[in-house]
Amino acid sequence: MIIVLRGRQDIFEIEQRFILNIFKRFEDYIIPVIAELPEE
Repeated sequence: MIIVLRGRQDIFEIEQRFILNIFKRFEDYIIPVIAELPEE
């Protein structure tokens, strides 16, 4: 997945942190779900 942010540098940094936080929360949620999947 590629996300391109354009704008003033300070806005870019805030948006980048916001998006990285969303990805971190998603990762924290999905890793235990994946760990629970049965192996084939």
